Amino acid sequence: MWKEMSPSDWMRRKSNCEAMKSIKTRIILLTLLCTVLVGTVSSVFLYCYISQSQMDAYRETAQQLLKKDANNVNDYLRELQSLCQATFLDSSLSSYIQFERNTLTAQRYTEGLLRQLCLGHKEIELIYLYIPKMQLLYTVPRVSLSLVRADPEAETADWYQRGMENKNLTTLLPVGKRSFYPPGVKNLQTTEFFTMTRTMRNASGTECQAMLSLQVNPDRLISLLSIPEESREAVAIVDADGKTFYTSEPMKMETVCGDQTLRMNGIQYLVLQEKTYGDMSLYKAIPLDTFSQAARRSVTAYIPLLMACMLLLTLTLIAVMEQSVIRPLQKMADVMVGAKGTQHFPRLAANRGDEIGLLARTYNEMSENIEQLINADYTNRLMVKNAQVAALRAQVNPHFMNNLLQSIGTLALENGNMDVYTAITMLSELMHYTYRGDLKTVPLDTELEYMERYIAVQKIRFGDALRYRTEIEPALMSVPVPNMILQPLIENAINYGFRAGVRELNICLRAFRRDGWLHLLVTDDGRGMQPEQLEKIREELSQTRNIDSFGEHIGLKNVYLRLYLTFGEQMNMSVESRLMEGTQVEMSFAVMEWKEEAECIPH
Repeated sequence: MWKEMSPSDWMRRKSNCEAMKSIKTRIILLTLLCTVLVGTVSSVFLYCYISQSQMDAYRETAQQLLKKDANNVNDYLRELQSLCQATFLDSSLSSYIQFERNTLTAQRYTEGLLRQLCLGHKEIELIYLYIPKMQLLYTVPRVSLSLVRADPEAETADWYQRGMENKNLTTLLPVGKRSFYPPGVKNLQTTEFFTMTRTMRNASGTECQAMLSLQVNPDRLISLLSIPEESREAVAIVDADGKTFYTSEPMKMETVCGDQTLRMNGIQYLVLQEKTYGDMSLYKAIPLDTFSQAARRSVTAYIPLLMACMLLLTLTLIAVMEQSVIRPLQKMADVMVGAKGTQHFPRLAANRGDEIGLLARTYNEMSENIEQLINADYTNRLMVKNAQVAALRAQVNPHFMNNLLQSIGTLALENGNMDVYTAITMLSELMHYTYRGDLKTVPLDTELEYMERYIAVQKIRFGDALRYRTEIEPALMSVPVPNMILQPLIENAINYGFRAGVRELNICLRAFRRDGWLHLLVTDDGRGMQPEQLEKIREELSQTRNIDSFGEHIGLKNVYLRLYLTFGEQMNMSVESRLMEGTQVEMSFAVMEWKEEAECIPH
């Protein structure tokens, strides 16, 4: 490879190497300068930065612990909610409540079910079940006998009234002393509890059928809240209305949102918040001096390491720059130099996500585009040659057919067969009109002239059975139209109109102008079409946007597509037909105006 290099390539490579050495020197000097600057600035702001980061880390840890506590509280309260819900899902109890079957057997079953629920969960101190229609109250304590009695005064209890006021099925009452003491239940193990009430309503939700109330010892709930021993932290659970459900310290939490400070007992606290069960929030108040003390303990460990880190950082940055910047640039320069004078450009490794990788991907894309342009240029030249050959062949084919038709016409004339001579002459003129590539648009009278010749050829076959007339305003004769848009429609009218025993066919061509659009209508009184066939043709026309969609009805689709390519959305074609009554095809498009060199544009 080195031996094949020209002297100019050697000079270019030498220049690149010297440039890369200069870049390397500047990068090393810049790295040293940045390291010294970073070290100086770090020395000044180290204490502030580490203190803040340690405070943020401590705060993040506290927030994560609070979130864990909130999840534990949520899981525990939902567990109690599931117990209440499962009790009402008991089929025997549900049937007893809904159908008011107040039998001794039903009462004993219900009492046993509630007793099982109470004894199965040691934090539940007391269970009430009140059935309003029977005014029957079940009282099941943990430490004494159960009591079943008619007691309408139960409806004055706070847990019942709060349950009736709440639209939700589950209601929570905050931790506090008992507010409802049924007779015979006075020796509970705790003086404070919180209450969870579950309401059983009818299907429409308008009537309370039963209400279950769990009086729960808050010790397990409090154990879920991680409060370090001998700490000054405080926690509180507050509902959506700002009312305290539980608090470890007397705190006014109704005006506190998360990430705010609260001054309590002469100490400044940071208050953290997490959502928990339902619309409740769990708050934790942490003294601010706790954060600063933890930060100061961590700062002293970083200062001795600062100088060693700066030195290590300098050496690391120099090595990284050498490996990740200088060497890739050197390889990139070598590849670019080696690509000179070739039609295939080597590719660079572009698996990096930084600016070097972006530069490599851009070079690869540029190389691919250049190769595509080279290939496209070669392909275009080949296509031009093929098109020239095809154009010469296309000139020969019509010329050959025209000469052949003239020979047949001369033979018919010599034999005295004037009908054949006339038909061949008209056919020759139609072919000449069809093959003229320069006639993209023609005046309407020219199109009509050649259509009349086509009709004349068809009348040789059908005679007087085929009648053709036009209704066109004279002012429209000079309006430009795309050529050969009438012949396919008239041909379809003749081919399909004479079917099914139709012996005579009348074809009418109408043209009029309205709102700047030219309307052309081809109407016949032939066989017509079935509704299913008409709907199929309409659907095919609506999907005709390219030549690949052609199948049946080629002539109709050809006209539609040429109008669409010429006028875009400024055209329309509709087909109407009734069986044994005839068919009408209407095409309309924006009136065209003549431009130079016999071209037309929509007006």
